[in-house]
Amino acid sequence: MDPNNDDALVERVMQRVLSRLREDTEPRGLRAYYSFEQAAELLCISHRTLRNKHFQKKGPKPTYVGRLVRFHHADLAEWLAKYRARKKKARA
Repeated sequence: MDPNNDDALVERVMQRVLSRLREDTEPRGLRAYYSFEQAAELLCISHRTLRNKHFQKKGPKPTYVGRLVRFHHADLAEWLAKYRARKKKARA
């Protein structure tokens, strides 16, 4: 596999996800919060990857509702932007 093609694909996916998150800027109460599965689908990663990042304290900022873990759309967008910046810095 060509690393340049992989980088281009990752960049396109990140752009799509960020645009989807930016579209959802209107506060909608509880609908603005996502479960692990919903957040992972939105970020185009597996829910296991998101859970692992959460337990390693490397994932998006969680919100706890009792024992449930939820992710706000703004926190998902912020985490993805930081992740993207780290990836670009590592490539340079």
